[in-house]
Amino acid sequence: MKRYAVMALVLSLVLAAFAPAAFSAQPEDAAKSGGTAISAPAVDGEFVVQFRPGTARSERAKVAEAHGGQFSGRIEALDMDVMSFPGLKANSKASEQMMAALKNNPNVIMVEPNYIMSVNFAPNDPGVSQQWAWGVIDANQGWDVTQGSTSTVVAIVDTGVQRNHPDLDSKIVAGYDFVQGDTAPDDGNGHGTHVAGTVAAETNNSTGGAGTCPNCKIMPVRVLDNNGSGTMANVANGITWAADNGAKVINMSLGGGGAATLQQAVDYAWSKGVFMACAAGNSNTSSQTNSYPGAYARCFAVASTTNTDARSSFSNYGSWVEIAAPGSNIYSTWMNSGYNTISGTSMATPHVAGVAGLLSGQGKNNQQIWDSLCNSAEDISGTGTYWTCGRLNLNNAVTGGTTPPPPPPPPPGGALQNGGFESGIAPWVETSSGGYALRDSTRPHTGSYSEWMGGYNSGLDSVSQVVAVPTNGSLTYWWYMTSSESTSTAYDYLRVKVYNASTGALLATVKTRSNRDARNAWYQDTVSLAAYAGQTVKLSFEVSTDSSVTSSFFVDDVTLQ
Repeated sequence: MKRYAVMALVLSLVLAAFAPAAFSAQPEDAAKSGGTAISAPAVDGEFVVQFRPGTARSERAKVAEAHGGQFSGRIEALDMDVMSFPGLKANSKASEQMMAALKNNPNVIMVEPNYIMSVNFAPNDPGVSQQWAWGVIDANQGWDVTQGSTSTVVAIVDTGVQRNHPDLDSKIVAGYDFVQGDTAPDDGNGHGTHVAGTVAAETNNSTGGAGTCPNCKIMPVRVLDNNGSGTMANVANGITWAADNGAKVINMSLGGGGAATLQQAVDYAWSKGVFMACAAGNSNTSSQTNSYPGAYARCFAVASTTNTDARSSFSNYGSWVEIAAPGSNIYSTWMNSGYNTISGTSMATPHVAGVAGLLSGQGKNNQQIWDSLCNSAEDISGTGTYWTCGRLNLNNAVTGGTTPPPPPPPPPGGALQNGGFESGIAPWVETSSGGYALRDSTRPHTGSYSEWMGGYNSGLDSVSQVVAVPTNGSLTYWWYMTSSESTSTAYDYLRVKVYNASTGALLATVKTRSNRDARNAWYQDTVSLAAYAGQTVKLSFEVSTDSSVTSSFFVDDVTLQ
């Protein structure tokens, strides 16, 4: 017995660093029955495919060959493969049908297009308001305390870096170019070089300007080409490669729609102890729709401010944004050994990445860096509305000054995001041993969608989200069960589990439902997670079904307050 799977997934990733009006996100299309309607640019005929763990390489090859395809790449750290199907156009009906066919294979967990990320750059005149940020964030006082450690490496996952720039050349460590597939991640765009200079330009060398972390090293990881365009697979590879090769901090000045591959790469890096500073985006909106990876729980989202501590007119904002930092008219290194002054949340983000590097040099881990940045931020106008923690202050961060502002009122759903599953999948992560999309319009409690798990033989489905448990820790959700089981024996189960977000260890199964429970109506459960207050955990709804008669479980309207 198998159920019909409908998947709605939209992703557009674009670089969130350029002149104020230049950030643009691709529009969403409505989901189509039997496939995925996607308008975001993608590589013709290429898909990122995640197989069930343990699936042999030969079996994976058979899946590609059965549909006339072949392997064209791999994301080793995430055990994902890139498959290429010649002659197949992106965003076509044939492409949708190919995705559906691949998902029907029982060994396939997830399939999504190999999206293209792009940037349109419109820099301002060079030399304007050169490095005004240092006075605002009290950098000079903080540098008297620490200038960082030469053992701290900050990865710039971007368009590459001009490695022989006279203001950067002594700071470069080995990197990688995922565009060309070599070890020469040079920048032909300018954006990555500008970001690198803000993070850690050579300081006190009578050349150009200073860097936020004067002693930090720079790891250039090129994932976008000279036109500012690249694939999601390259970005995921860049993140995981940096995490595996010694980066303590990753700067991600790029943003767009959510995708499971991207979130898994972010979660992987966090599990390796890496702190990630991520641009909030330049669309002047509070929406998270095109603000990933910044809106992911493990990314420290950064908004942009002006030299008067006002929110930059282009900057995204909201309770999901952690901090603000200088991002308007930022002077830094540029291509051809030059300098340039440009604006964007991508210019704000490397200020935060640089301070994170200073804190790493003081021996702090990624969670301690997160807490220090938030607790030390200045409570400027907009704090608690446009961003949660305040505006970056370098001196306070390295000295432990100030206390955190009062938290803003919790959004609908409390600590959880998208608890009604109305805004796509993110930040939830779905897995299905049957290859099904779980977000479905068949039986919502409210709105248009719920999560449908089970409904097929020998199935194992789950939907999970990493959350920070608030003080009260009250988890509430609605569930609905249908079943063809006629006995009083429990064969099919819905379990609510709590895992350690860093190690993946199971902490507790806090609720269990089965085919023996009430069926054919919506019911509400409330479970206390107060024992985990203040902890960041992975909350998971998991359904398992036996090999014969099956049951379906629907979950909707999840809140944690």
